[in-house]
Amino acid sequence: MSIDLPLKEKDFQVVFTLVLLLLISDTFYHATESLALLDALYFCVTTLTTVGNSGFVPKTNIVGIYASKQKQ
Repeated sequence: MSIDLPLKEKDFQVVFTLVLLLLISDTFYHATESLALLDALYFCVTTLTTVGNSGFVPKTNIVGIYASKQKQ
């Protein structure tokens, strides 16, 4: 009896990659910008979806560079 893991399915790989990117970015924004985790997650989602929010901008240069690279 073998258990088939969904690791090779394309849908799983896409969702896993997006979740991993959000977690890494959320932690980065939380640490560098001193944002609450929920605020950092909001910043990640608005950056990745290119919706943006002009009232919510990075305070440090390193975060601005990371955010601009995240959109590409």
